[in-house]
Amino acid sequence: MKHRFTTRDHHPGKLAGIRRVLKKFLLLSFLLSSPLPADEIVSETDQLILYRERSGHLAPVHRNPRRVIASIGSLADIWYAAGGKLIALPDVKSKETLPEGARNLPSIGGFSTPNLERILVLKPDLVLLSEKLQTHHAIRPLLENAGVETLLLCYNDYRDFQVLLDLFCRLNGSEAATSSAPKRIAAEINGITGHAARLSSPSLAILFVYGKGFSIEGPGTNTGRMAAMLGARNIRKEEIPPRIRFSFEQLLLDDPDVLLLNTMGDADKLQEKLARELTSQPAWKQLKAVRNNRVHFLPPELFLYVPGSRFPEAFRHLAELLYPGEKFP
Repeated sequence: MKHRFTTRDHHPGKLAGIRRVLKKFLLLSFLLSSPLPADEIVSETDQLILYRERSGHLAPVHRNPRRVIASIGSLADIWYAAGGKLIALPDVKSKETLPEGARNLPSIGGFSTPNLERILVLKPDLVLLSEKLQTHHAIRPLLENAGVETLLLCYNDYRDFQVLLDLFCRLNGSEAATSSAPKRIAAEINGITGHAARLSSPSLAILFVYGKGFSIEGPGTNTGRMAAMLGARNIRKEEIPPRIRFSFEQLLLDDPDVLLLNTMGDADKLQEKLARELTSQPAWKQLKAVRNNRVHFLPPELFLYVPGSRFPEAFRHLAELLYPGEKFP
């Protein structure tokens, strides 16, 4: 008869050590298998930085720009964390999400419809654009023809945040590049993920809830990447596409330990939609996460939107949901 492995065959301390090694290996495998961003600093001098954008385009930008416009509000947080200041922003829903110094700046219009005339009147020397928006692609050559430097930037998750924070620090000079903000943020997150690496990994499903329906998020979304860095095992393995059509039957089969709800839209209406289409079904109550009271709504400002300098807060919040009762640094 073949011997069956049981936990009695090994000392608990050895098992814990094996678990930590396996968990670190899985996290490393995830990071290595994830497509690395193409955006990076190619070269730099005292006056100039040559930056490769996600598309492969090489953009030369002078250091220490004095008149900078961010064409999407989320970039303001990173720019200020890197020691910079802005002269204008697009309209934002809530100015409380902006750095204090950016809350009363002139408007350049909507984030998806920037007003070229307003921008040029302000005489910027650098405009930070979003790679995702075609309107930003369209105004780039017009700005550059007017002598304004531009960057088309990707900002979707923590990985992008790290790249942009490093770039913005370097653009704002050597003093900003050695500032405490990047080191503090990285140290806090490393402390949280390092603590999580010593714990037993829970299985996880991330349900994206919006007006038109439900989707399941994979490890390629902002929340999915954070969960993977914290050691959670997403029931969906594929990164692309980031979200796929929700299947209640598949959720019942996978039966994750934790169910996270990422919402976009009116909270009350989404609660009604959930009750009407999911939580009222008898099978919902059979889910392990439901039985163990491990179904959690995520705060949109930390997960639906990229939280910027609040990433440590977001990682800590997520870690406490994945590993209840643990004290994270």
